[in-house]
Amino acid sequence: MSKAIQQFNQFLTDFINNVFERMYSSTLEDIQNNPNRHNIRKSIHNEIMEKYKNSELLKLYNTMIQIQKILNAETQEEYTQFTEFNIFSILLEQSELNYKGMLKVFEYFMEKTLQGLSEDSTTIIIDEEIFEMMDIDIDREDFYNFLKDSHSKERSEQKKEKYIELISEYILKRSHEKIIIACSNIKRHFLEKRDSFNETDLKITLMAFEVLNISQSLIVKVQGTLIKELQERSKEEKSREPVKVKKEQKKKLSQKEYNHKFHRVLEKYDIQQQTVIKPLVLDEIVELISLLYELNVDEKEIIKCIQTINKYDLAAYKNPIAEFNDYYEKMMLCSKDPNIRESQQNIKDYLQEIFIPSDNSSYLFWKQAIAEEMKQAHVTLKENYQYELEKAKEKIKC
Repeated sequence: MSKAIQQFNQFLTDFINNVFERMYSSTLEDIQNNPNRHNIRKSIHNEIMEKYKNSELLKLYNTMIQIQKILNAETQEEYTQFTEFNIFSILLEQSELNYKGMLKVFEYFMEKTLQGLSEDSTTIIIDEEIFEMMDIDIDREDFYNFLKDSHSKERSEQKKEKYIELISEYILKRSHEKIIIACSNIKRHFLEKRDSFNETDLKITLMAFEVLNISQSLIVKVQGTLIKELQERSKEEKSREPVKVKKEQKKKLSQKEYNHKFHRVLEKYDIQQQTVIKPLVLDEIVELISLLYELNVDEKEIIKCIQTINKYDLAAYKNPIAEFNDYYEKMMLCSKDPNIRESQQNIKDYLQEIFIPSDNSSYLFWKQAIAEEMKQAHVTLKENYQYELEKAKEKIKC
């Protein structure tokens, strides 16, 4: 269980205790004025439930208990049908979590809620009368394929919009099942496609939020974040597209040029012993690789060189903030990996804390936190050599 979920759990516990205390104090006052108070006092909990059975306060109390039960459930038998998503979203916003933490809790809670539903209960079967209500002739088979995979580029935007409208009509007609279907849509178009959702998935997800009566302010925050994620992913995918360049003949080096470049390599890396001479920052690694390319070293050997540098893992950076700045572009290219994405976001949060005026101990604490995140990120970054290879090739062409 993540730190954010633990914090939200504690927030609920405190809130539940406060609400019960209010109900207890009020009920106790009534009991003290009752001639039969000694008999009633024995069943004070029942008295509280009876007094507040039609009140919003008891509804809030019971809903919070249910939310905690779902968050802490370990087996499928413990899951309960949940309907009060509006109260859940308001409580989530009232907690002291930052938005990143709120989103983690929201995703975790939705996953837990959905684990208690069978696959059959979340299957959409459209009634013929709803098909007939639609304005266009719909290919049934294609529609059901769309439910399984909304990423297909073969459908027009108009057809996709009609399919989304059809789902909406279905939910309105089958109101008794609307919560199950809305949760199912969130599962299929958001949770299961967390790193690959498209604009259509986003529209269906936001529509499901509306059906569940999630608070508008939370919907706006989620929408803003997911749109930003879509835009960043689009940029990342474009940056990965191979650039078409004309093949050029390699420039033949003179003996003097060859010796000079070979000497520069030896300042950083012993080719014979395959050992690193000194710690190398990222720019120095790229420079070393570009020199190896110019010396016509086979790319497989160049990759071995990078692996050796990573294996030695020498501390080239004294300042983790400078290290993050140097590796930011590579981290962006590797951000499809959830660990890299999380480290990147955590470091951004830590940097905000660093630049808030505070004492020296606070600065050192956040600086160390950034160093730890970079250490974790390097576990994944070491497995990717493409960035260094491409940057080295660009350096040769300049």
